[in-house]
Amino acid sequence: MISENVIQYYTLEEAEKIIDFRRAREAQRKKEKVREIAGQKILGLALIGIGLVAPFLLGDGTVSIVLVPMGLAVVFGRKK
Repeated sequence: MISENVIQYYTLEEAEKIIDFRRAREAQRKKEKVREIAGQKILGLALIGIGLVAPFLLGDGTVSIVLVPMGLAVVFGRKK
């Protein structure tokens, strides 16, 4: 069996469209990643805030033992 190599050529306009599409897709992925990381940081700060305020509202610091370390892990942790 003889395999034939097929080479596809593009015009300059077609190549520019392909490159622009790839750049736009990469920019969209970066925006989504930044949005995800920002949401993670906000969630972590909210957990820390609730953990710090809860003992004064509830009169018991048990919730703080769980929420503050969890919030710190969310804020400083890296999602891969």
